[in-house]
Amino acid sequence: MKKKRDGGKGLKSLKTKMLLYFLVSLIVVFIVVGVIIINNVSNVVTDLNNDLTEQVVLGRADEVGKYIEGIVYDMKTMSERDLIRSGDADAIRQDLQEKQETLRSDYETLLYAKLNGDFYPSTGDDGNISDRAYFQEIVNGGQDYAISNPVVSKITGENIFVVAYAVKNSAGKTTAVFAATILMNTFNEVVTSIKIGEAGYPWIADNTGLVIAHPNDDIRLSLNAADSEAAGFRELNAVTKRMMAGENGLGEYFNAAGESYNAIFAPIPSTPNWSFAYSISEKEMMAPVNNLTMIIIIIVAISILLIAALTYVISSSIVKP
Repeated sequence: MKKKRDGGKGLKSLKTKMLLYFLVSLIVVFIVVGVIIINNVSNVVTDLNNDLTEQVVLGRADEVGKYIEGIVYDMKTMSERDLIRSGDADAIRQDLQEKQETLRSDYETLLYAKLNGDFYPSTGDDGNISDRAYFQEIVNGGQDYAISNPVVSKITGENIFVVAYAVKNSAGKTTAVFAATILMNTFNEVVTSIKIGEAGYPWIADNTGLVIAHPNDDIRLSLNAADSEAAGFRELNAVTKRMMAGENGLGEYFNAAGESYNAIFAPIPSTPNWSFAYSISEKEMMAPVNNLTMIIIIIVAISILLIAALTYVISSSIVKP
C-alpha cells in the first residue's frame, strides 16, 4: 500500500513538473513573440501614420495656398479694370466705397495707392502706405504682386495681412498699387477649421517664425516659434527653423507643459515663405498602437490560459494508471 501511495505521489509530481515546464516554456515563447510583434506593429503603424499625415499636410498646405492664390487673382482682375487703370481719383474713390458693402467676409477693405504711397480705401479714410514692405516690393522692387506678413491696419487697427497687385498702363509700366486687406481673425478661422482625423491641430508660422494662425489665442500673433524657449517650449526652435527654410517633414518638440508633440509641416505655395504645420501629441499619435498592443496582450494571455488548461488535461490522461 505504501509503495502504491508513493507511486501515486510520483505520478502527481511528474504531472506537476510537466505542466510547469511546459507552461514556463510557453509563456517565455509567447512573451518573446508578443514583444517582437508589438515592436514591429508599433514601428509599422507609426511610420504609416506619419507618412499618411505628411501627405495630408502637403495637401492642406496646398489648400491654404489656393486660398491665397484666389485673393491674388481677385486683385489682378480688379487692378486690370479700366476704371482703376485710368487713375481718376474721384471715380476710383466712389467705386471702392460702393464695393465696401459687398466685400467678402474675410476682406477688411480694398485700397488704391498712388506711387507716393497715398491711398484711397473703400472705407473712405485716406492714408499713406509708402513705409509698407509690400508697397515697396511692387513700386521699388518691380514685382507684379506682393503679400505681406501680418501687420496692424492703418485704417481700423485690426490685425491683417495685405495682398497687393501692380496697376499698369497700356505700356506695362506700374502706375499705382491695388490691394485688399485680409482680416487675420477670419484667416485663422479658415486655418483652424482644418482637421486631420480626430487628433491634433493646425497652425501657421510666417517667414520670421511668428505663429500667425493657431487655435490658442494666447499663442497666435504672440509666440515666435523660432525663439520659444523663454515661453517654456523645448526643441520647437529647431523645428520652426526647418519650416522657415522651406522644408517639409516631421519634428518633435515639447510644449510649455512638458508634453511631447510631433509637428508635421510643409511650405504654403504662393506665400512669402509661410509654413503650415499640424501638431499631434505623442499620446494621441500612439493611441492606435497602444490599443493594438492591448489587444495583442489579451490574445496572448487568453492563449496561455487555454493551452495551460489543455496541457493539464493531457498530462492528467498520460499519468493515469
